[in-house]
Amino acid sequence: MTRADGRFLKIAGCTTSAHRFLSPPQAPQTQETIERVQCREDFYQTQQTCVLAVFAKKIDKSSLNVDFSPRQLVVEFRFDPQKRYSATIPLYEEIDPENSRYEVLSTKLEITMKKANGASWPVLRPDPNVTERIKFGVDSRGNAS
Repeated sequence: MTRADGRFLKIAGCTTSAHRFLSPPQAPQTQETIERVQCREDFYQTQQTCVLAVFAKKIDKSSLNVDFSPRQLVVEFRFDPQKRYSATIPLYEEIDPENSRYEVLSTKLEITMKKANGASWPVLRPDPNVTERIKFGVDSRGNAS
């Protein structure tokens, strides 16, 4: 067989082993192919609200689920084509679920939780090592500012 006669090019490519010449067939996208990841979170507060930001680009709004409970927050969504975020977040203090809300922005999900009692939160999640609260409008000596 010579190269000039073209029969060489008609030989089927290898489909096994490490020298595969053909692309492997694409598997349909299932729950198993979607990677569960952690996203960066940040929170800040005012006297009336606590705001949690979950940073993720291209959040799929159709897959978004935010469930507010008085002492817990459940957040689930898909973003990028094959990533999934899912978290159940216990809260430091109670919130008012009926007056809490969320908003999807280009780089994050912003969750605004209405505080039930207006108390300050030193942390978002309960932490046995945190025992001291921050008081709004009071300096470190307890004097009103």
